[in-house]
Amino acid sequence: MENKFRNIAVLIDAENVSSKKVEKAFEKIEKFGKVTLKRLYGNFKEKKVLEYEDLCKKKSIRTVHQFSCASKKNSSDILLVIDAMDLLYKQIYDCFVIIASDSDYTALCQRIFEDGFSVIGFGEKEKTTESFRKSCTEFIFLDDFSESSMNKVIPTKDEDAVDKIHELLFDFWSENKKKDDFVEINSASKFIRKNITFKSAGYKGIKEFLNSFLAKYEIDKESGKLYKCNLDCEGKKEKINKEPSIKSDDEKNHSYIHEAYENSKKGENKFVLTSTIGAYIKKEKKFLIKGLEAFLKKFPKMYELKNDEKNAKMMKCLD
Repeated sequence: MENKFRNIAVLIDAENVSSKKVEKAFEKIEKFGKVTLKRLYGNFKEKKVLEYEDLCKKKSIRTVHQFSCASKKNSSDILLVIDAMDLLYKQIYDCFVIIASDSDYTALCQRIFEDGFSVIGFGEKEKTTESFRKSCTEFIFLDDFSESSMNKVIPTKDEDAVDKIHELLFDFWSENKKKDDFVEINSASKFIRKNITFKSAGYKGIKEFLNSFLAKYEIDKESGKLYKCNLDCEGKKEKINKEPSIKSDDEKNHSYIHEAYENSKKGENKFVLTSTIGAYIKKEKKFLIKGLEAFLKKFPKMYELKNDEKNAKMMKCLD
């Protein structure tokens, strides 16, 4: 399956982006999995926010109105952050989508990621800061949804050719992956072109193809020149599960947590902040855990949880 997430929460800052670009963004979002929550924040006395009326009706988006407390000040960003933290605390959503072009959301995305959840950001190139982009699991520019691209006829995709490219991408990745599981995109492209062209599948090249299936492939955010396959890559799940050397996801998660714990604990204090564990896993690019605290609670004989004096969640591994 192309879908990767079971519960996606979409939060939109209507005062920062246009309704036409957000409507196009939903086509990508719905490919990531099941969208179970959609909220749009803004001052509905503003003309640019009122333009969202048709989209909200079409996509059944819940609107959250907030008057501006000061002139030329975005009134909705703090309300969006508060709601996001409430949703994060419920441990229901495995992916958060933030549609905005505002650096104010950097800390929010960092906090969500530290808890082990995915964050997909959408924003405009000129308005979005680097800190916001890098705090997301994946970031997509709304500039790609221009008026011309939204109005042009999209060529029909040849499903057989698409499936063939998926198979070749997986074969190349499985035979050439390094210790970090990534392989070079350009090398994969040369390998595939010996067998089939991307144009035959309706795509300009390998990067457009990979970006169209972000639930299947992960592109290295720093270089943009590497990719790896997710374990649920369509048509290859059975082959992966048959490999005797590959551990289950739970086993890998336990291994990552113990590695992070041993590298983070200090002195006699055996408790470590769960946010520290999440940050370590993020740094090492190990993304199997979707909801760190929820995962820890599933194994009370392996992990002990408590709150410190500031009510921050802490954990320790039990021997």
